[in-house]
Order: sequence, then C-alpha cells, then structure tokens
Amino acid sequence: MVVSEILQSVLAGIIQGITELLPVSSSGHLLLLSETISIDLSLTGIAILHLGTLIAILIVFRESLVNYFRLDTAFKIGLSIVPAGLIGLLFEETIERSLGTPVIITFSLFVWGIVLILVDRLGKSRTSTTETVSTISIKQALSVGFAQVLALIPGTSRSGITTAAGIVSGLSPQAALSFSFLSGIPLLAGTGLYSVYEEVKNPSIDVGQLIIATAVAAVTGIVAAYIFKKFIGKGILTASGIYRIVISIVLVIAVW
Repeated sequence: MVVSEILQSVLAGIIQGITELLPVSSSGHLLLLSETISIDLSLTGIAILHLGTLIAILIVFRESLVNYFRLDTAFKIGLSIVPAGLIGLLFEETIERSLGTPVIITFSLFVWGIVLILVDRLGKSRTSTTETVSTISIKQALSVGFAQVLALIPGTSRSGITTAAGIVSGLSPQAALSFSFLSGIPLLAGTGLYSVYEEVKNPSIDVGQLIIATAVAAVTGIVAAYIFKKFIGKGILTASGIYRIVISIVLVIAVW
C-alpha cells in the first residue's frame, strides 16, 4: 500500500468517525469523498466502517448499556430497529443503486439541515415529558424506529434524524441522544458484520485501506460522540443544521 492510499484511508476514517456520530451524515460525506479520490467506498465499504464508530459508541455510552439488561427497555430498543432492519434487508440493492447519488445526498443534507434547526428550537421551547431512556414509551420508541428508515437515505444522518425524532416525541435532548445511540448499536453491528461477510465472499475493496479507515473511525468517533453528548440541547443541532445547509450549497456550486 502506497503512502497516498494510507492517507486516503486515514481521511476516510476521520470523516466516518466525525460524521457518523455528529448529525451531519457519514454516508453522504463518504460517498462524495469517493467521487473525488481513488478510494473505493461503495455503501458496502461504508457499512464496514460503521464497526469503527460502533466501538466509539460502546465506549462513550458504556454506562447506558445497562438498559440492554432491563427487559422492558431492551424490548423498546429492539422495537425501534425493526422498521429500518426490514427495509434495509429488503431493499439493499435499490438503496445502493438509486439513492446514493450526489443529487439525493445534496437534497438530503439541505432538507434535514432545516429540520434539525427547527427541532432544536422546539426542544428549547417546551418541557420534555420523558427525561430518561428507562421511561421511554413504546410510541416514542417507534417514532425513533421509523426515523431510522429515513436514515437509510444517504445524506440524512442516522444520529441526527433519530435524535430529532426522539425530541419531537417528547424525550429530553439527553434521553433522545442516548436512545438514538442505543438503538443504533444493533443496526451498526448488523450492517457492518453482514458487509464484512459479503466482502469476504466477493472481495472488491482493498482490505488494508478498510482496516486503517475503520481504526481511525473508532478513534475520531470517540471524540465526536463526546462532543455530541456534551453539547446536545446547547445548540449543536442548530450548528449541524447550518453546516449541512452550507455544505449542500457548496456542493451545488462545485459539482453542478
């Protein structure tokens, strides 16, 4: 592996680690990155990189993992992953072929950027009905679950849309963020491991590049997760929304 390939892998890992856990869309950034440099990052490669950010989530939200051992809360976490899990399995090829385009990515970045800003204002203007993950209702869990379906569209941001859905359903910003990441653990693990299996069967991506990128994603993901956790409810959704709008405008100018 030449130096340029190593640098590209590091760059991909940094972008994955930061943008997967902050609400700015990892798949959108990585798919656009693959358009500009030679690293081969199909949605399969991106899914494998999710294993790096999964490690970051397990470290940063380790205290919240106790909820998996509480039967009622574990059931609600499981319920929240069913919609996206089913849609992802049934329409994987369609998603990769039809939705991972620069047009869809740019549109998603812009639209959901506006949504994040509005949800941040909503969260600050009303009192939350649910302050902890352990008291989340089935209705709130399903709200997050259906939001994860939208996150299958590149450019949306799973962490952003699920946190926003949690806040809209009445969760406090901290509870919404925690439940968002808890519900993301099975999906990230499932898609990552399944993509590793597919890659082993039909190799198409440089293994060395993926290993480096995944390791870097884990390290940068820890930093990003701590930032999101610290500043949720303090304007980070608005800042992320503005960033998404700006980058979508830049992409329109630069690409089209």
